Amino acid sequence: MRTKRALSGAVALALGCLLSGCQGVYYGGPEDSDEPHAVVRPGVDLTIWAVDGQPTTRHSFEVLVAPGRRRIGVRIEHPVESESATPFERKDVLIDCKDGVTYHLERKVGRESVGPPYEVSISEARFR
Repeated sequence: MRTKRALSGAVALALGCLLSGCQGVYYGGPEDSDEPHAVVRPGVDLTIWAVDGQPTTRHSFEVLVAPGRRRIGVRIEHPVESESATPFERKDVLIDCKDGVTYHLERKVGRESVGPPYEVSISEARFR
């Protein structure tokens, strides 16, 4: 019984440590969620590679960004049926980030965007 409890506690601790590292950061940005920040989340076919020219530590996860006008460097994956010579493209997206707002970036598909090059749609929601 004691071993089972210790094992489940260790698993919970390891999972917490793993999930806490899922937020990306960049040099000059907020270091934790106690500082004023916005959150930028990449969509399915999009990854975040830089904020204001500074590389991010995680590409496929949300990134905490300082409020203000930010230049988000993204990589947009092309669909499988694309006949493009390269399987992706890079683009900078400008966002006026506000404290307490989450920005979700998605590659526009279908009639909204015929590409490549692809457009990026931005939706936002408040988290506080």
